[in-house]
Amino acid sequence: MKKFRFFAFALVASALVFTTSCNGNDDDNGTPAVLAWNVVDGTLTISADGTGTVAMGDFASEDGVTTAPWAGETFTSVVITARVTSIGVNAFRGLEDLTSLTIGPDVATIGDTAFMNAGLTGALTFPNSVNAIGNSAFRFTALTGVTVNAAEIGHNAFRQIPTLANVTIGTAVVTIGNEAFRGHPDVTPMSALTSVVIPNNVTTIGTEAFRQTALTTVTISTAVTRIEEGTFRQTDLTSVVIPDAVTYIGEQAFDQINGLASITIGAGVTEIMDRGISRSLPNNTLTTVISRNPVPASFYRFNDDGTPHNTPRAFENRAAGAVLYVPAGSVAAYEAAPIWSTFTEIREIQ
Repeated sequence: MKKFRFFAFALVASALVFTTSCNGNDDDNGTPAVLAWNVVDGTLTISADGTGTVAMGDFASEDGVTTAPWAGETFTSVVITARVTSIGVNAFRGLEDLTSLTIGPDVATIGDTAFMNAGLTGALTFPNSVNAIGNSAFRFTALTGVTVNAAEIGHNAFRQIPTLANVTIGTAVVTIGNEAFRGHPDVTPMSALTSVVIPNNVTTIGTEAFRQTALTTVTISTAVTRIEEGTFRQTDLTSVVIPDAVTYIGEQAFDQINGLASITIGAGVTEIMDRGISRSLPNNTLTTVISRNPVPASFYRFNDDGTPHNTPRAFENRAAGAVLYVPAGSVAAYEAAPIWSTFTEIREIQ
């Protein structure tokens, strides 16, 4: 078994233990902790040696594989023990034999691309201590489920994981990054994720966060004020309810959705970008649109140079007899408003 000479080591319980200097904190006026690791029976255990806590350092990668000292070892599981407070950038990147992970109770941050292209499988529950998951941290793994309670889920954190079927977003989550759960466009099916609840503590959902997933149902946080560009594009949603707190629907946010039959637009929506609510596939599946704002929202489209385009697009491919429902007393306003007026039947919400 290959070892690295530039690490100090000791013989403990018949296993080599390696240590490296990382950012340690002496909580007990003893020896400041250093990061220790050893491999026994296919399990890499990473721990704090000494008193207090220790943060794992960051690592470079070469040809998409971590340069961390354990990269040359043979193991299929990793256990991070108590008093280790972080998992570094690129720490396990590209380790295809790594299939199992246990995250310790004191880990607060997981660095960018920490497990990208690793072979992780199965369901992973993050301890409540984790408050930030870095960009692309678990991208291209083979996880089947995640339970996350980190305040910040980074950009692309769980992107292109076609096996990911179950996502539980906890009550501490505030921000879901751009393309955080986006599917994998180069495989069929692109995603196994069919349902998600975004709890009311979430205030930000990034662009294309759930694009190309297999979502048929979604519950959107009532604290979200913007649905960003492409957020639910190319999903399988059959119906959508946009909360009243939302004021803005970004370009292609609900575009190219397979089987979309109904959508309810919250009372706060005032701006809808080009194709923000648009093509339902196959054609003619959208039969019901409910707009809860008595003042019709405005539609916008911009040219590549940023100048306004005079023909914004919305509600394309809807059913020929699609019905628009609006608040009492506002039918006339919708009949006179651009794009809304293209509905041949506009009724008051009962």
